[in-house]
This record gives sequence, C-alpha cells and structure tokens, in this order.
Amino acid sequence: VKLVLPPDAIPDSEKYIALKSVDMLAGLSDAELWELAKAGKWLRFDAKKPVIRENEPGQSFFFLAQGQVKVTRQGRLLNMLDKKEFFGEMAYIRGGELPRHATVESIVQLLLAEFEPNSLADMSVGAQLQLTRALVRNLVERLELANARLK
Repeated sequence: VKLVLPPDAIPDSEKYIALKSVDMLAGLSDAELWELAKAGKWLRFDAKKPVIRENEPGQSFFFLAQGQVKVTRQGRLLNMLDKKEFFGEMAYIRGGELPRHATVESIVQLLLAEFEPNSLADMSVGAQLQLTRALVRNLVERLELANARLK
C-alpha cells in the first residue's frame, strides 16, 4: 500500500530541510529542528496577499521557507524578505501586547510556517532557548540595517 499525501500537504521532510538550511538555526540539533518543524502551522500562500496587516493584533511569528514578501508601514516600503527569513517576531516577543507594526504581503506564492506561542511552549527548553536566540539575532540584524539606512 502506497500512502499518498493530499495535494496541498507539506511533507515533514520538506519542513525539516527548509529549517536545516537556515544559518541562524545552526545551533539546533536535528531533534530540535524536528520539534520546530512540527510546532509550526505550515501552509502555501498565494501571491499578492497580506500575511499580516499593520495595526492588527497578533502574537505569532512566521518563517518564510519559500518565496518573497514585502514589508510596508503606512504604505512605505520598509524591506523585502526572501526565503529562510523570519518575520513578525516582535509581536511574539512582546506576547501580543502591541498590534503589528507593519504589513507583510506575498509577492509570489509562499511556503510559510506560522508559530504560535502555545505550540512553541511544548518544545524542549533547549530548543526554545536556541530559537529565542535566533529571533533576537534576527531583530538585531534588522536594527543594524535600519541604523545604517539612517546614516
């Protein structure tokens, strides 16, 4: 008997390979990467659609496994993000206290993982620590980029 996944299903191996290719996650063991792959809600997302909207509530963050998105605030382009990038992590780190500060819209079809605080809380403490470090590094890099643009 051959098991066939539904056409829109995303195989676990594809999730794992996408996360394994991210330099920021190099500190995670294979077991921790599998935990992270399973903790995410993975979906394919059509082109030219908002993933998150400015001023809306939210506490999850996203991993862009495939595709490209644009980040805007009040209609002004802030950034373009490619595969292997995270976004929305400020809302996650702040625990949903503040609304989303930017809109993120798909440019092409995406493969995305959305991570909710509850699903991440079920991961091992080591995996949570490594992930948190990666997200903070990501924020610092974006801050450095923003500072460089101001000069």
